[in-house]
Amino acid sequence: MVDVDWRSVTGGIFEIPPPTPFFAEKLHYYHLALAAAGAVIACCARLLNSEIGRAMEAIREGEKLAECSGALVGFQGSLQTHHETLISPQLYSSLESLNYVIMNVIGGMHTLVGPLVGAVFMIIVPELLRDYVNAQHILFGITLIVVMAGLPTGLVGMGAKLIDMLERGAR
Repeated sequence: MVDVDWRSVTGGIFEIPPPTPFFAEKLHYYHLALAAAGAVIACCARLLNSEIGRAMEAIREGEKLAECSGALVGFQGSLQTHHETLISPQLYSSLESLNYVIMNVIGGMHTLVGPLVGAVFMIIVPELLRDYVNAQHILFGITLIVVMAGLPTGLVGMGAKLIDMLERGAR
């Protein structure tokens, strides 16, 4: 059995308290996380629409973009740590990382709304198909294949195309 706490080095990293006693209640912590997500989305929207954001878009995968992403992931990790009250390698498995990539691909990678749509998809589908785990895997696989093969802009791009087609049909 693997010692995930590595107690000889860290003494164990668990029972992490909330940032303040006010956030010990799950509903209050939910509101903190929701406000943080809204603030991060607003900051990203502002950044992407600025001169720096346009430069980052031109560079696409440059060093500055990686630094910004790292800062956001660190912020997300700190919120998750307080929510889960522990730090464990199982919280950051390769499956979890793959799920984040799939959320971006399914929703649409080149918009702010795309990852949100992908996250909602990845949360709602398992809830709707809770008793049908195999169906979940099949649906995720089919959706991922269809999006990667025919919808490079993800579900957001498909929605935009449908709206455009409906508007043209209404004229």
